[in-house]
Amino acid sequence: MTTISPPSETTEIVSYDPATGEEIGRVPAATEEEVRRAVARAREAQKAWGTQSFVERGRVVWRAREIVLDEMDVIATLISREAGKPLAEALAMELVPTLDLMRYFARATARLLKPEKLDLGQYNLL
Repeated sequence: MTTISPPSETTEIVSYDPATGEEIGRVPAATEEEVRRAVARAREAQKAWGTQSFVERGRVVWRAREIVLDEMDVIATLISREAGKPLAEALAMELVPTLDLMRYFARATARLLKPEKLDLGQYNLL
């Protein structure tokens, strides 16, 4: 059985730019109980998401894409600093492919998620 260890004396996670060693920022470390609550909330959100129509799911993905586009410079800069990679690489290898996939799935959600009958040949009788 895997257990989650309690946080050490440090209650923050520090992020450093691997290219420069400069501290980028700090975030609070979650406790075991906070993680459990977050997982429970995620499970509840999944149930609600499952009740949404395919069209509505596509709209949500499209809206998320718009938010990423609006914040692209900030996100690319953060990726660049946290990964120690050039800004152009963060854009070309991280953000642009993500935005392309978001556009694809937002537009194709209804087609991809609709029920589909598969011919299983002789195994249809099992």
